[in-house]
Amino acid sequence: MERLLLGAGATLFVGSFFLCNTPKPPAAPLPSATLSAAYAANSVTLRGTVPSEADRTTLLERARRILGAVTVVDSLTIDAGRRGLWMRTPALDGLFYSNLPPGVTAQMEEGVLRLTGTVPSDSVKAAVVARARNAAGATVKVDDFLAVAPPPAQAQQDVNAILAVKNVEFESKSDVLTPIGRQTLDEVAAALGRGSDSVDVVGHTDNRGKAADNAALSLARATAAVQYLVSKGLDGSRFRPSGLGSSRPVADNATAEGRQRNRRIEFVVRGAQ
Repeated sequence: MERLLLGAGATLFVGSFFLCNTPKPPAAPLPSATLSAAYAANSVTLRGTVPSEADRTTLLERARRILGAVTVVDSLTIDAGRRGLWMRTPALDGLFYSNLPPGVTAQMEEGVLRLTGTVPSDSVKAAVVARARNAAGATVKVDDFLAVAPPPAQAQQDVNAILAVKNVEFESKSDVLTPIGRQTLDEVAAALGRGSDSVDVVGHTDNRGKAADNAALSLARATAAVQYLVSKGLDGSRFRPSGLGSSRPVADNATAEGRQRNRRIEFVVRGAQ
């Protein structure tokens, strides 16, 4: 019996030894702190999650010192379970030294600076990316997700310039586009294609014929113009076709030239949807 007890004790000892000395799995790494800076005309809004109140204070002071007169809006949250050592490196200044234009957001995580938003041209995009890379330093990867879209005022100017010398032509008393009409819409599509603005597409006619028929024809032509733009890859939800018939002439209907000018399609860029 004594031998049995000794044997059982030895077994328990050995088992407990191995249980106590079995290596524990490594703890999961803490999630990294995140930080984004959204640029508006005269302000920058900081969002994200930082490990402590001290980190929040340091970030705000740093941003205000670098950005000067620009208002810094604090929308940061605190989570002690975040890893935030990277925020004490010079790479963070890529968020602030880049002098980003309104509509652009820079989001910083450990080793990565991501640029999102919309800029008005390819040249502005190239300059923004170059400034961000220079400010963040060689150890930080800059991900470029910027979209290029002309502002509404520029898009309107571009469309007006096209329609000043060309018209969206249709076959007589029909909503079928002529070759010249399709060519004009190709240029309009290029002017509007990269934006996200909503656009009113308004059809007009001359004063010949019945008012009700002219209203119906003007709407049918505006709808045909929208359908053609959609066939070129533009988002149809951006466009609102309407027809005003002969109610808004821009020239004298007593002359052939005037009637031709009155038979037109207008594009009114309303801004972002």
